[in-house]
Amino acid sequence: MKTILVPTDFTYGSNIATDYAAKLAARANADLYLMNTVQLPESLDTSAYRHYELLEDIVLNAERSYHQLLKKFSGQDVMINLILKTSSHTRELEKHIKLINPDLIILGISRFSLIRSI
Repeated sequence: MKTILVPTDFTYGSNIATDYAAKLAARANADLYLMNTVQLPESLDTSAYRHYELLEDIVLNAERSYHQLLKKFSGQDVMINLILKTSSHTRELEKHIKLINPDLIILGISRFSLIRSI
């Protein structure tokens, strides 16, 4: 096993999946890819500027969460890569499965994120 992909929304439950994936990646000497997609509801009734501000805040929060995970796993023998996209959850997942061809996918998003994307 060389590559593990973890779609994550950085919630408590998804962090448990990420912890498991990081330990497994360290043991298997595999690369770990965390994928977070940011998707605003289409029904959001705001100006384009406000829409951009909201998106920027969400992306910054995701980057902060990622850096917290990097600190948490520093010292462990695991390479953690972040895929952060502003698009459809399912579209990006399909795209990155083809792109990085993971040997294992550990679903790290909460059921609420998954339901919203379906």
